[in-house]
Amino acid sequence: MFSRSTYICTCMIAVLTLVGCQNTPRPSNSSTASQSLEKMLETWKSGGKAEDLKKASPSIIAVDDDWERSVSLSSYRIQPSPFDDGVNLHFTVELMLKNKQGKEVKKEQVYIVGTNPVITIFRK
Repeated sequence: MFSRSTYICTCMIAVLTLVGCQNTPRPSNSSTASQSLEKMLETWKSGGKAEDLKKASPSIIAVDDDWERSVSLSSYRIQPSPFDDGVNLHFTVELMLKNKQGKEVKKEQVYIVGTNPVITIFRK
């Protein structure tokens, strides 16, 4: 027969094991993340919409305030060595934007890119 303390200890181990087996976030794939960010920026630069990326395969969910306000992207430069927070990659990008009046503005922006379970790109 098991003693009460052995039974409680066994139950505690089982509970801790189950808690430890829950889904943990998976790190982003750096190659997929950088390719997806470049695809997003190229789509914006060529006059496409974020909705175009959602319909693409693989689907990319991208959000950028300037893009949504119809600010044009003239050019961009993705800085090397993104920061990896263990789940997402943080890319610093130099953007050359053109507003509706044609004025160009240089802006540095950080994009947070995730690849699991879906590809997402958001401004920091």
